[in-house]
Amino acid sequence: LELVLSGKLSPLQAEGVTLAINRFNRVFTTNGTGKSNSGTRAGFFLGDGAGIGKGRQISATIRDALCRNHGRGRHLWIS
Repeated sequence: LELVLSGKLSPLQAEGVTLAINRFNRVFTTNGTGKSNSGTRAGFFLGDGAGIGKGRQISATIRDALCRNHGRGRHLWIS
């Protein structure tokens, strides 16, 4: 909310960030065959068009993970 109120993210970008954060917080316990995955996390595909602000959404998602300190100290951003 702070990023939207300050004008750094649009409401639509904030929605994308929220969906990504919710997805990244999902941890699979099995891989569908009944075998343990040992904590594999879900992914998120951000397929917005050109000029929508995908970079801002990615950086906001990384910022959230760093602030929450989920034990994930490394982040990889491929553009």
